[in-house]
Amino acid sequence: MDLATKFGGKERVAAMHARLLEFANGFGITDMKMRQRSPNTRRALAIAELARDQGKLEPWRQIAMDAHWRRGLDLESDADLRALATEAGLDPDAAIAASRDARFLSR
Repeated sequence: MDLATKFGGKERVAAMHARLLEFANGFGITDMKMRQRSPNTRRALAIAELARDQGKLEPWRQIAMDAHWRRGLDLESDADLRALATEAGLDPDAAIAASRDARFLSR
């Protein structure tokens, strides 16, 4: 979803981004990528459930958060999800399958 639509205009989004960057800077995080749209993270969360089952939740969580906030990757993209799954030590085919599997999506 476009952030300007969701939050009432580009000026408001710019102010929110500025505040977020200031907040992150307080923790020493200076390389965040600001986006103009909010992705649907449901599939990434389904992969998190697969990772949980395999004892790899923390690596997946770290990699997915870093991908979104610092690397500017798309958590809705099969190609990006596949690459991130591989980085987390997950089978990329199983991860993509889990991202569409009702059992994982419902968790």
